Amino acid sequence: MVAGGASVPVDGGRQRQGTAASGRKAGAPSHPIRPLRRYPATTACRSCRHLSPSTRYPPTTYGDCIGVPCHRGTTFDTNPERVLPFAVHVLCVVPARLGSTRLPRKPLRLLAGEPLVRLVARRVLELDLGPVVVAADDCQVLEAVASLGVEGVLTSPNHRCGTERVAEVARLPRYAQMDMVLNVQGDEPFVAVEAAVGAVHRVRIGDPVGTAAAPLRAEDVAELHRVKVVVDRAGHALRFSRAFPASGAWPCEVQVMQHIGVYAYSKQALLRWAALRPVPEELEEGLEQLRPLAYGITVGVAEVGAPPLPGIDTEADLARAEAYMDSVSQRVG
Repeated sequence: MVAGGASVPVDGGRQRQGTAASGRKAGAPSHPIRPLRRYPATTACRSCRHLSPSTRYPPTTYGDCIGVPCHRGTTFDTNPERVLPFAVHVLCVVPARLGSTRLPRKPLRLLAGEPLVRLVARRVLELDLGPVVVAADDCQVLEAVASLGVEGVLTSPNHRCGTERVAEVARLPRYAQMDMVLNVQGDEPFVAVEAAVGAVHRVRIGDPVGTAAAPLRAEDVAELHRVKVVVDRAGHALRFSRAFPASGAWPCEVQVMQHIGVYAYSKQALLRWAALRPVPEELEEGLEQLRPLAYGITVGVAEVGAPPLPGIDTEADLARAEAYMDSVSQRVG
C-alpha cells in the first residue's frame, strides 16, 4: 500500500508501492500508461530543447540564490523577491471557461459566498509575481472580477484548452515586454506560493515549461480527478495521466506525484505549445499537458512539500472546498 502522504516511486519499471485501480472507469485511458509516443515537431527549436525520444539534457546547474539540487529536483526559497530577479517580468493569467462540462458554469459557482474565479484571481494577486489578467470566454466571468483590480480579457470561445487562451492574452501588444507567463487555472483557489514560484523557477533555470507536483496520497491513487505525473530524477515530467501509471516501461527510476494545475512558460514555449495540434492521448484523457511532452518540449516539475488542497472539478470538490472554508472561518472567528 502507498504510505499516506508519500510519493509513489517506481524503480526499474517495477511498481514499488501502490496498486492500479482494477477495471476501467469513465474518463480513464483505454491504453496502458506508458511514455508518450513522440510526434514530429514543426521546428527544431533550441529554446524548447527539442530532443530525440531517448535523450534528455542533464540537470541544470542551479543558481546560488535558492536551494540546492537533490535527486528529485530542487528545494525552493518561496520568497519571490529572492527567487525572481527584477529583470524577469511575469504575466499572470487566470484562464476561465464558462462552458465546463463536469461542473457547469464553474467560474461563477459560489465558494464561501463568492464566485470561484474571483477567489482564484484574488489568490494570484496575493502571490505578487506580476500583473494579473483573467481571460474568459464570457463577459459574465469578467464582471465577477471587475472590482478586484485585475484586467479582464474576453477571449475566443473556440480555444481547446487553457494554454491556448493564455497564449491569446500573451500575444497582445501591451504584454510584449513580458519575459514569462504564469498560468493558474481558474479552478485552483488554494494554489500555494510554493507551487507558483517553483513553476516559475523551473523556467528561470532553463526549462521551457514549468509546473508543480506534490506527494500522492494513498486515497488519491485511484481517483481519476487527481491527475498524476511521472517525474524522473532530474525533475522532468515523463507522463501525465488520470489513472495510476502501473506500466513497467519507464527507462529510469521515477516517482509518481499529484500534479498541481499551475504552469509557467517562456513566451516562446507558450506560443509554440498553443500552435501545435492536439495529440490523441491529450484528447482521450482531457489533459492539455500531454501535448508539449508528445512534441518534445521539456516540462520541469517543482516539488512542493505537502499535498495541495484539490482544485474544483466536480460537485464533490466544491462541497469539500466549502467545508474547508467553513472550518477556516470558524478557527479565525
